[in-house]
Amino acid sequence: MLFRSDIDTDEMNRLFYDGSGKGGNAGRQSAELEMKEEMWTCVQGAEVTVPEQDELYDRRADPFQLNNLAGEHPEKAKELLTEAGYPNGFDMTITVPSNYQSHMDTAQVIVEQLKAVGINAAIQPVTWESWVQDTYSNRQFQSTVVGVDASNMTARAMLERFVSTASRDFINYNNADYDALFAQAQACYDDGEQTALYRAMEKNLAENAANVYIQDMADFVAVRDGLEGPSFYPIYVLDLSTIHYTK
Repeated sequence: MLFRSDIDTDEMNRLFYDGSGKGGNAGRQSAELEMKEEMWTCVQGAEVTVPEQDELYDRRADPFQLNNLAGEHPEKAKELLTEAGYPNGFDMTITVPSNYQSHMDTAQVIVEQLKAVGINAAIQPVTWESWVQDTYSNRQFQSTVVGVDASNMTARAMLERFVSTASRDFINYNNADYDALFAQAQACYDDGEQTALYRAMEKNLAENAANVYIQDMADFVAVRDGLEGPSFYPIYVLDLSTIHYTK
């Protein structure tokens, strides 16, 4: 049996903040992705694949996607907390849909990391129904860990949710530059120029700490010997119509 892992580039594990979208300087970090086979598999001889390119990501050619925007500096975080009027830290709640173990585990790591700078974070597990209704729709939360994907494989579907007038802007992100970039992208008919605008929107989100981008979730797919043809896309859906027997 052949094991293969595919990086699902349209569903990202993130820590989201509610409020004005300012996020907070202490949270301005992004995860560095270094593609190594041993990171993603525990099966000898497993094949690791990364999507070649799409309008959101180019893992091989785009250095922005591979470099941290900010390193880990606990002392700087403490300094910023003091400047903000919280020299002894503060208490906060992380709302997590408990049906996703990966999000629950991620929240546990975040709690320990925040504890190191004096922030006391408590995990509030909720059902998926509660998360959709209260957290996502009604925006009743302080912070949350969740993976967000798109309704289709376009940059617009992923990024439009953070436009200030979007009904799906559940973090209340309000950034005039971001809104202007989105408007330009919609009025643009050149594919390359539109791609550059979408990537500028991604950079805007990361640099302004709209969210803390943690990782791209990995999909692990087992393909039996004698079968071939599975196609992987930057969403979690698989097109089974392409799978066929080799003999």
